[in-house]
Amino acid sequence: MKGSTEGLKNEAGRAALEKGQGRSDKALSDALKNETLRLLKREGALSLKGKLKKMLGRGTEPDPVRWPAGMLMLGLFESGEYEEVESRMKKWLDTGGEIRSPEDLLAMQVFMDMCEKFPECGSRERISEKVRDFLEAWPRDTEGAIIYNRNDALKRVFADGIGMCCPVLSGIAPGLSTGQIGRFLEHCTDRDTGLPCHAYSVSAEGAGGHTTPEKLSSSQDIVNDTDPGQPKNAHIKTYGPGGWGRACGWVLMGIAGACVRSGDGDREKLREMYERAAAPVRARVREDGLWGSFLCEKDSHTDTSASAMILYSEALMGQDVSAGTGALKKYVTPEGRVLSAQGECRDAGDYSEEYGSYPWSVGMTLALFGIAQRKEGTV
Repeated sequence: MKGSTEGLKNEAGRAALEKGQGRSDKALSDALKNETLRLLKREGALSLKGKLKKMLGRGTEPDPVRWPAGMLMLGLFESGEYEEVESRMKKWLDTGGEIRSPEDLLAMQVFMDMCEKFPECGSRERISEKVRDFLEAWPRDTEGAIIYNRNDALKRVFADGIGMCCPVLSGIAPGLSTGQIGRFLEHCTDRDTGLPCHAYSVSAEGAGGHTTPEKLSSSQDIVNDTDPGQPKNAHIKTYGPGGWGRACGWVLMGIAGACVRSGDGDREKLREMYERAAAPVRARVREDGLWGSFLCEKDSHTDTSASAMILYSEALMGQDVSAGTGALKKYVTPEGRVLSAQGECRDAGDYSEEYGSYPWSVGMTLALFGIAQRKEGTV
């Protein structure tokens, strides 16, 4: 099977894994934390090419809270490394606290969780207001769903956006959060497999361009209806195959994250949504407890990033993830890299063929292990 630890093509990677076998959970966790911190320092730094562009007046500052950084901070938070997350949060606020796109909302979720755990930090309202301001300005499709890329002529709603946006929105605009999830499951589920496609778009007669939401308040959410239906004369188009691994991970993370942060009124409905989305994913787990990069392809490469995202979501919802967690340990090197993760996606249906260690495999594996250790009382 492609992606098994025995079948890694990279000799150095295989040797690193063999060298790391037999480590204690603490040694593994410490290695993951060190690698997470190393990667996080890179996320907010300009590359050499970026520095040259800035010198010529053509560059822009990198986004320090874009989703890869958000995943790394999520791993640190779940594993109890609060000081580093608080430091990042304060630095972000002190430098203006800009939210550039929906890709930044995963980090906002981590910051809000920090404020919930440590009320004395006193930043919850500031961050909440920044999220509200962002939501009021960001364009939506004709149904009010959050568009992933403001420059996307197709006005597509991505699985990635569900995972990044809905958890933090559940505490700020619960109707919007639940409505986003409901629409996505209605419009973007592959009818044959029950698995999510990567993205969808809605077009309707007489409807064109983006919509700009009205003022958001705690009592009146941008999207109030949480039982979405297809509008008259609407045309739904999906993008990407049903069952791309990380799309499944993003959707489950979005629903689980919203569910555990929601009030009593929405929690049961979100739990039902989660079970609907999770059932076909569970049905395609491999013998070792992990998933491939394409769930409907039996021989697709094992993807540790998708697997960690799915397992993290399952752990949030109280499922037993011991088998998958044990299998992931086999992919962690002594330096804390998590191999066999698919590279960054270029677009819906355009996926990387490169596999290695990335922020999305390291951060999510650390987050998963953090939950496991917390349940065992070691964090």
